[in-house]
Amino acid sequence: MLAGRSRAGNPGRYTGLVLLAGIAVPAAAEPVRVALDASIVSTYDSNLFRIAPSEMASGGYRSIDDNITVPRGAAQLHAAIGLQTIDASASVGYRLHHLNTALNSFDYDLNARLNYRLPIACKGTARLEQLQRLSDYRDFLGAPRRVIVRARTSGIDGTCSITPRIAVTGSGEYRTRENFDPQLAVFNLEETELRGEVSYGDAETIQPFVAIRNRLRAQPNFITTALPDGSHATIWDAGGGARWEPSEYLKLAAAGYWSRLRENSHLRDTTTVSATFTADWEVTGKTSIHLTADTGIDVAPSIGAVAYTTRGGSLQIVWKATPKIEATVSADYRHRDLIRDRIDLRLIRFERDDTVTVDAGVAYRVTDTLLARAGIGYRDRRANFEDITFRAKVATVGLTYRFAGPPLDVPSQ
Repeated sequence: MLAGRSRAGNPGRYTGLVLLAGIAVPAAAEPVRVALDASIVSTYDSNLFRIAPSEMASGGYRSIDDNITVPRGAAQLHAAIGLQTIDASASVGYRLHHLNTALNSFDYDLNARLNYRLPIACKGTARLEQLQRLSDYRDFLGAPRRVIVRARTSGIDGTCSITPRIAVTGSGEYRTRENFDPQLAVFNLEETELRGEVSYGDAETIQPFVAIRNRLRAQPNFITTALPDGSHATIWDAGGGARWEPSEYLKLAAAGYWSRLRENSHLRDTTTVSATFTADWEVTGKTSIHLTADTGIDVAPSIGAVAYTTRGGSLQIVWKATPKIEATVSADYRHRDLIRDRIDLRLIRFERDDTVTVDAGVAYRVTDTLLARAGIGYRDRRANFEDITFRAKVATVGLTYRFAGPPLDVPSQ
C-alpha cells in the first residue's frame, strides 16, 4: 500500500520480518470474526469555514453555516493465529453538503494492524493505513482552510524485556500527507520517524525512562525556501520522565523533552523545551477521567521570534450510565504567547492566541444491532494578531446498524 523514500530507510519494510516471525510461531486456528456496519450521520456547523467576524461583515460568502450528511459503510475483521492477532477495517463514505455542494467529497479509511508476540519476551504492533477526508487544515499563519487530504502511514513498534526490570522500546514510522488544493500543495509532507526508549522498574513502582527520537521531514513544494528540492528538516528530540501506577485504577506519567529543528534554508530553525503530564483514573466501574497538561517554550531567532510559549490542557470524562448508555464530555484549551522582535519597525510586539474546544455526546444501544448517538460542540479561537478569530457551534446525530458480527458495543468501534 505504501511506497516511499527516506534517508533513514522505510520502516514499513520491517513489517514483513514481523509477519514472518509470527508465522514461525506454532499456530492454533481460532474463529475469524467479521462485522459489517452501515451508518448515517448528520452534522450542523454554524461556521463551516471558520470565518472571522470581520470577514463575515465584509460579505462575499453564500453560506457560512451548513448541514452535512454522511452515509457510510464499514467492514471489520479480527483473526487470532497462535500468539498473533490481526485487525483490519475499511470504511467508505460520501459527504453531502446541503448548501456548499462544491465541498461534496468521497472519503475512505483503510487500515490493518498486526499485534505480535514473540517467544523471546518481545511484543508490539505493525500497522498500515491510508485515508482520504475533507479536513480543517491550518496554514503556517494559523488560518483555517478546508481541503481534501490524503494520508498514508506505515509503522512498527516493539518492546523487549532485557531483564525483569529493564525494557527497551523502539519504533519506526513513515507517513505522507497530500493536499488536493493546489494553493496548499506547499504543505504536502513526507516524514520518517525513528524512536528509542529505555525504561527501568515496573508498573507498581515509579518507572523512569529516557528516550531519543529523530525525524526527517520533507515538504518538496514549500515556497518560502526558494530551493529546488523544497524544505527539508532534521528534528532531534531527547528527554525522559517517569510513569507510575499507584493502583490498577490510576496511571500517571510525566515527561520533559528538548527538541532541535534544523532546516536546509534555516528560515524556520527552532529549539524547543517542553513538558507533559497525563493521568488516567478509573473513578468507579462506570466513570473514568483522562487528563493531559503540557507547556513549552520555542525559540526561533531566524524569524525574529524572541520567545514563543505554549500551554494547555485537555480533560475527558466518560460515564457508562447503563450497559446501553454511555456519555462523554471533553474540553481542550490551548494558549500561545509570541514575543516578536520587529527590527524593521523598531518595536517588540506581544501576541496572544487562545483556543477553546468543548464537546459532549451520548451513545445509546437501541438493540444489539442498532446504535444511536448525538453530540454538541463549541469552538472558539481568539487572537490579537492576524484575523484568525472565530466561533462555531456543532451538533451531530447518527445511527449505526450492524448487519453481521458481534453485538454493537457502546460506543460503536
